[in-house]
Amino acid sequence: MKSMTFTAGQVDGLREHFENAAFDYQKTWYRVGQTGVARNITKSRQIGVDWLFAFEALLDSLTTGRNQHFLTCTRPSALNTRAYIAEFCRVVGVNVNPCSLNNILLGNGALIAFHGENSHAAAHAGNVYLGEYAWAKNPRSILLMAKGMAMHKNHRLTLYTTPSRSHTAFKIWNGSLGHPRKVAPVIHTDNGVFCADGVFRQSVTADDATQQGGMLWGKNWDKDWLKKHMTADDFKLLYLCDWSQAANNAEEVK
Repeated sequence: MKSMTFTAGQVDGLREHFENAAFDYQKTWYRVGQTGVARNITKSRQIGVDWLFAFEALLDSLTTGRNQHFLTCTRPSALNTRAYIAEFCRVVGVNVNPCSLNNILLGNGALIAFHGENSHAAAHAGNVYLGEYAWAKNPRSILLMAKGMAMHKNHRLTLYTTPSRSHTAFKIWNGSLGHPRKVAPVIHTDNGVFCADGVFRQSVTADDATQQGGMLWGKNWDKDWLKKHMTADDFKLLYLCDWSQAANNAEEVK
């Protein structure tokens, strides 16, 4: 695997590009990530979450030498983030094939890897980005895999997903999975909360993203059109961070 090397000026260029292009909520997630705490984010579709974590992972690998692992339902889904990393590289003059299926190796030895739910990723270690866990075949299993990879104190675990109807995923979101006696108070956290379990949680709807400068939605956020093309329940799941269907689906067991 051919490694990629960046100059100090190119690393500074990455930071500058991020500061100029990122939305307010993306900058919040990045600042929280710098503290090293675990993050669990519920988000609307199409608000630039993969973009943000692609930047964060690349910059962290370049500056700390830590490995980064993107884990989601399928490896092709995880590779979507690779395309964003390739674009960040292009901006500062480093050539990376955006269509390649290979992991990324940096000149300092750091690895950025992409895994699906059925991969044998548990042997790896590094910062872990667990995406769309609510839509995994087995949310509990994929969470355990992610936790195992990020178990060392110098590694960070980040979870992010659009809600589904999975009660197990809801319990992952609110921190009650594995804690049957614990009250499960969290359904929506619009401003972001550092919770008692040490996890930062935040919900960002499509409306929230627009209000915080999200141009992806500012010109094209047509709620009326979307509501005509899906059920009300699906709309709330995909764009309004609504976990209520999952919260009421207590008979589901995984």
